[in-house]
Amino acid sequence: MALTDKELSQIKYDDVFEKVYIWDYKTDELTLEDKELIIPRLLYFPDEFDKNIRCLEKYYTKGTIYDVLEKTRELLFDEVLIQVCRRYSKPLFSRLTDKSHRQRYSL
Repeated sequence: MALTDKELSQIKYDDVFEKVYIWDYKTDELTLEDKELIIPRLLYFPDEFDKNIRCLEKYYTKGTIYDVLEKTRELLFDEVLIQVCRRYSKPLFSRLTDKSHRQRYSL
């Protein structure tokens, strides 16, 4: 169940997620409304994708997750971005549509 921005602003990051994902900010000052930072950082670790994507989906819509990742400047693994696109049956992000990516990942 996705929440409104107002509801997200009332939930502290530290109450939901581990500090390890946001190592360069004071997490006690973050709320879940800071989705442009939180969503990419939680998906930064490919080994924890399944756990973290399910956790994100408790608070954000699939559309929000996809849109934030499409616009992020965080360096994420291609495999993570492809998993998101497949999970949500969405088009590949533009940075993944060149020929080398299509061949490499059988897209």
